[in-house]
Amino acid sequence: MTRKLQKTVLFNRVSTAEQEKGFSLDAQKRLAQKYAEDKGLVVIKSWSLSESASKEKERKSFFEMMDYVRKEKVRHVLFDKVDRAVRGYRSAALIQEFMDEDEVCFHFVRDNLAINKDSSVSDKDRFGIGVWLGKRYIDNLKSEVIKGM
Repeated sequence: MTRKLQKTVLFNRVSTAEQEKGFSLDAQKRLAQKYAEDKGLVVIKSWSLSESASKEKERKSFFEMMDYVRKEKVRHVLFDKVDRAVRGYRSAALIQEFMDEDEVCFHFVRDNLAINKDSSVSDKDRFGIGVWLGKRYIDNLKSEVIKGM
């Protein structure tokens, strides 16, 4: 019996050049590819970039990737952690929409979390808490920068 192709994309992101040194894109990619292999997922495209997630409207690569997922009917998206995927409610709402309407499963490798529309309430809560923590980090960073000025 042949296994059905599980179309998957991979999105790796660091926010700064400093993060890239200790939280490298290569390390994220290697870990995600091993995870995909272990789960029987086939990565058909990947994004690896240094991009700040603080300005949701400017996350061009993230939204480009999400458009690709919809257009190509990809069913699995891999991120290193929740905070590498979202730092605000707009992208979290988009992920929720893709889970509900397009039946996409989102995997957060280091968080050991895979969520889709049928996930347990506790797994969805873990995602929500990750979103909230990412948003809080950005809000606090903005506040500290303003104080420093």
